[in-house]
Amino acid sequence: AMDSIAAAKSGHLGLPLGAAEMGAVLFGQSMTFNPDDPQWVNRDRFVLSAGHGSMFLYSWLHLAGFDLSKDEVANFRQHHSMTPGHPEFPNSEHVTPGIEATTGPLGAGVSNCAGLAAASKMSAAIFNTDDHTIFDNHIFCIVGDGCLQEGVSAEASCFAAHEKLDNLIVLYDANDVTLDKMAEFTQSEDVGARYVAYGWDVITLADGHDLKALYEATEEAKSNNNGKPTLIICKTEIGRGIDEVAGTNAAHGEAGVAYVDEARKNLGLPADKWHVSDDTYKFFADRKAAQKSQYDAWQATYKAWQAANPEQAKILQDGIDGKTPSEAELLKAIPKGSGEAEATRISGSAIINDIAAAMPLYISGSADLHGSNKNYIKGAGDFGADFGKSYKGRNVYYGIREHAMGCIMNGFAYYGLFRPSGATFLVFADYMRAAVRIAEPCLFLGGALLRSALPRLLSLEGHAFEARYVEILRYPFYGLLMLAVLMAAVSGPLVALLFGAAYTPAAGALMVLSRVGIDRAYVLSEAPRDSLFAANREGLASAPGYAALFFAAAAFFDFFLVRGHVPLDDYVLSLFHQNLNKPGAPALACASGAFLALAWVAGPPSRRVADA
Repeated sequence: AMDSIAAAKSGHLGLPLGAAEMGAVLFGQSMTFNPDDPQWVNRDRFVLSAGHGSMFLYSWLHLAGFDLSKDEVANFRQHHSMTPGHPEFPNSEHVTPGIEATTGPLGAGVSNCAGLAAASKMSAAIFNTDDHTIFDNHIFCIVGDGCLQEGVSAEASCFAAHEKLDNLIVLYDANDVTLDKMAEFTQSEDVGARYVAYGWDVITLADGHDLKALYEATEEAKSNNNGKPTLIICKTEIGRGIDEVAGTNAAHGEAGVAYVDEARKNLGLPADKWHVSDDTYKFFADRKAAQKSQYDAWQATYKAWQAANPEQAKILQDGIDGKTPSEAELLKAIPKGSGEAEATRISGSAIINDIAAAMPLYISGSADLHGSNKNYIKGAGDFGADFGKSYKGRNVYYGIREHAMGCIMNGFAYYGLFRPSGATFLVFADYMRAAVRIAEPCLFLGGALLRSALPRLLSLEGHAFEARYVEILRYPFYGLLMLAVLMAAVSGPLVALLFGAAYTPAAGALMVLSRVGIDRAYVLSEAPRDSLFAANREGLASAPGYAALFFAAAAFFDFFLVRGHVPLDDYVLSLFHQNLNKPGAPALACASGAFLALAWVAGPPSRRVADA
C-alpha cells in the first residue's frame, strides 16, 4: 500500500496501515470466499465503506489470491488500471474481482451493506430448505468516523437493526481522525452508545491492532444469531508505521509518502518495492486451498438442492445469470389497457404487478408512500422481522429514509439476484440523489423515472429533481412511457434521465430523454443490443419533426427557466401540449430549430446530447 501510493503520489495511506490487522483477520481467517470464483453466490461480502483507503482492499485482494496482479496493484490510480482511486463495482472500465460495491461517498458503503444483508436474508428465506442450506453468508464492512458522521449511515443502521439483520458485521476504524482536524474538533457523541440505542450489539476493542482480540470479536459476531447487527469498535492508530505522521490527521492522505523509505527500514522490510515474502504467499495459498474445500462442499449441497427443487433452482439460476424475460415476453404478460383516462400511478401499479408476476426476483419498496405511489406488489408479503413481515416478503418498508432507501436498493442490486425498485415523491428525490448517481441497476419511481448503471454517473446537477418540473411529464402516452421504462429497467442496460415525454405514432413509445435543469439534457446509452432503444432510434428517424419539437421545447424551458424570464406554469405547458398535437407540429419544430441553437449558445455551459 505504501509503495503504490508513493508511486502514484496520490492516495490515502492512513487507513491501509491503521487497519492492516483488520484485513489480516478478515481475509486471512474469518471471511468465506473463493478467489477462483469471485461471484460465488454464497460468498461473504466485504465492503470498504471508507473507499478513499482503497489500497487496503487492493492489497488484501492480491494477497488472498484474487486475479489482481502485483503489477496492477503497483499501477494504482492510473488510467485504465484495475486499481482506481476508489473501489468500483465491476463494469466496462474496471473489472477488479472482489469489489462488491462502488464506494467513495462516505456513508454509502455501510448503507449498501444494509441492502446486501437484507438480500442475503431474503435469499435464505426463499431458497433454503430443511434439507439444504444454500445461503448462510455474512456481510462485512469497514467504516471510519466520516462514514458514521454522514446521516445516511444512521438511517441505514436504524433500518438494519429494526429488521434484525444479524448477518451484518461492521468494523469501525476508530482512529479519532478526520481529514481537516482530529475528530474531536467536530464530534463528541458516544458512537457505541448510539448504536446500542439503535439496537445493535457493540463490541469495543481498546487495541484495534490486537489480532487475537479482533479474531475473537469477529467470530463472536458471526455466531451471534440474536437479531442484532454487530458494530466492532476498533481503537486504532492511523498511518501506523510511519512515525512522522502516525496518529495525526496528516496521516489521512499522502503526507506520509515522504517518509515511506525510512518507514520500510523501521518495519524490517527489504529495500525492494512491493515486497511480499514467500511465507506470506504460502500462508494465503494454504488458506485458499482450505476455502476451496469449503466451496466444493457447498457445490455438492447445491447440486443436491437443485435436483430436489427444480423450479426454485431455475429461478435462482436465472437470478445468478441475470436472465430476465425479454421485452416481448413482458409485453405478452401485461394485459392491454382499456384506453380510458387513468392516473399514471394507477397505470404504474398495474404494470408493476404484471411485471412482478413475470419476474419472481423483482422487488418493490417505498419510503412510507406505498399508499400514494401505488407501487405495492399485491400478495407478495412485506419484508422484514415482526409485525407480520417475513424475509420472503417482496415489499420493503424503508420508513421515512429516502437516502438510505437509495443505498439499500443499490445493496439489493449489488447482491446479484434481485431487481429492486423503490418509490417516493419527487420533492424527496434530492435526499437520495447521491445514491442515484452511483446506482447499480435499479429503478427509482416517483414523479420522474430514471435508471442508471455503473460505471456511468448520471448527471443530476442543478434543478433536475425540482418538483415544479414534474408538470413536463403530462403528455399523451405517458402510460406507454411508464411501461417502456419499467421494461427497460428489468430487461436491458438502458441508461437515461427521463424528464421528457413519450409520443410518436410510428414507434408507439418514443422516449425523449431531455434534461430541464442547469445542465443540458444528455443520454448515456450502453448496449446497441437494447432493442427498446433501437426502436426509439427508429421513432426519431420516422418522425424527425416531432423529435425536433421535443428537444426545442426542452431547450425553451431550460433557457427561460434558468434565466428566470418565464415561469413554468400550466399555461405554458398547455400551449406546448396543444401545439404538439397539431398537424403542423413538425413545421413548428423546424421553425424552432433556430431558437434551439440560440438557447445552446446563449444559455449556461452545457453538456451536449451524447446519444439520442
